[in-house]
Amino acid sequence: MLRYFGYDGTDEVYGAQYWVETQDTSMNTCTYHWKQNISGTNTDTLKIGSTGETETYKGFIADNNTGIKLRETTANGTNHIELKAPASVTADTTLTLPDGDGVSGQAMITDGSGTLSFGGFGINAHASFNATSAGSFDWSTDKIAEGNITSVVRTAQGKFTITFDRDFAGAAYTCVGTAGAADHSGTGAGGRTVNIVSRSAGSVDIVVERADDGANTDDGYIAIMVIGVLS
Repeated sequence: MLRYFGYDGTDEVYGAQYWVETQDTSMNTCTYHWKQNISGTNTDTLKIGSTGETETYKGFIADNNTGIKLRETTANGTNHIELKAPASVTADTTLTLPDGDGVSGQAMITDGSGTLSFGGFGINAHASFNATSAGSFDWSTDKIAEGNITSVVRTAQGKFTITFDRDFAGAAYTCVGTAGAADHSGTGAGGRTVNIVSRSAGSVDIVVERADDGANTDDGYIAIMVIGVLS
């Protein structure tokens, strides 16, 4: 049973009521098209609007590990980005996207039940540097290794301000430090301690002290590790 299929002047499109079969006997091929209740007003199935956009009211299934391909602008070519499920899926999973696009530096996270949201995520920042140059300390040349650190500034003997490349959610992050020779042992008389004297979302101030007399000291090897959640 066939019906007229086309645009009626507003945004409604009608189709065939049942399966429509076209067969090419010479090529020995057979193609089936399901066009039941294709309509701009029937919210049970499919709508093709006057703008050419297609709306589905029943969802979309990309079967047999196929995906949805999003192509670049025609003028730039035919490359695409494809979204697809893994080849093997343990169970049906529904992921619900959050409203809006969050703020800069946030990531999309899950509540473990399929609801996604934008929020901060845990990162670490670390810095290790050689401070034997004392008053001539220069982060750009004296650093040994770093991650997510903008700068380290020597403010006084044994005192340093470490600035992160992005803010944490607050000052309640974990910060630990060690000082000594390159093998982490103490140098000179006794060992060394690293104390956190102040902290903020964007930086932390440390002081390195001698274990024997508590005097501030610039040591050969100072390392700091910070673990927290981004704002």
